[in-house]
Amino acid sequence: MKAAYFENYGSIEQLKVKAQPIPEPADNEVLVRNHASSLNFGNVGHVKGEPFLIRAFTGFGSPKNHIPGGDVSGVVEKVGRQVTGFNPGDEVMGDAAESGFGAFAEYVTVKSNAVVPKPANLSYEETATLPLAACTALAGLKKGSIQSGQSVLIVGSTGSVGPFAVQIAKSYGAEVTAVCSGNKAGFVRSMGADHIIDYKIIEDFTGNDTKYDLVAGIAGTHSMSDFKKKLTRTGIYVNIGGSMKQFSNAFITGPFLYLFSRQKFTMLMYMADNQSLLEVKQMAEEGAIKPTITKAFPLEQIREVYRYYESGHAAGKIVITI
Repeated sequence: MKAAYFENYGSIEQLKVKAQPIPEPADNEVLVRNHASSLNFGNVGHVKGEPFLIRAFTGFGSPKNHIPGGDVSGVVEKVGRQVTGFNPGDEVMGDAAESGFGAFAEYVTVKSNAVVPKPANLSYEETATLPLAACTALAGLKKGSIQSGQSVLIVGSTGSVGPFAVQIAKSYGAEVTAVCSGNKAGFVRSMGADHIIDYKIIEDFTGNDTKYDLVAGIAGTHSMSDFKKKLTRTGIYVNIGGSMKQFSNAFITGPFLYLFSRQKFTMLMYMADNQSLLEVKQMAEEGAIKPTITKAFPLEQIREVYRYYESGHAAGKIVITI
């Protein structure tokens, strides 16, 4: 089979499409003939081996797995002996991150608890945008106890996770303010955002008096005190992503900063699960969320995929067709 392959941690320029053996599913896995995948932040970290924390999942000294990619969108080719509910020929979507990655390939094995039927109304390419990004957005907002009628601030509303966070927050009946660059404001408004804060004009979004019931930190380098200032007296801040600096700040200072406050702080460490995938599938079929494809590349152009991601031009998901 064809697969994107890298040998050791380092530059994305080492990526190449290389013939690899078709994997054999374990007893609790399905083998999927993958039609499309999409690029996420972790896929870049997998190849580069940075930030260093990512090596806890990919291997400390050298990569345990040499084919990156987590999002799966394709057709079941074979099922493991313990798998029930799936048969060869079933159209599915899933997340291969906990199965050793490998989704940037013609065939990939995925644990059966991280696979669900593909949304009936979406193409394989559209479906490939959902497994990690949409599920992360959903899990983060639910961890922040999102409710109808709330005011929600989403910091980092473009990229992979942000557009889904905007759409999902709106589907819950929230009033959404999104932080993004002005040249992407139209895109974010098309996702349903009620208000836009252009960080290139207002560098510090804490500079006004508006407070929010829920603040979702998806991107940026802001301090925990910055986010705390934007919360109502009983508001919740949930750290979903962001730079390594933001993650470290959240992990180290967040719990202490909120220790004696009525405001709440939480962090998301999303791992693929069947329930989130099923909820996202339903939301896609009902039209509550729509895929946000900024550009699609064939697998043979895998280096261009990574280069485009690192250019910062993407507003939405970058898809890889296989």
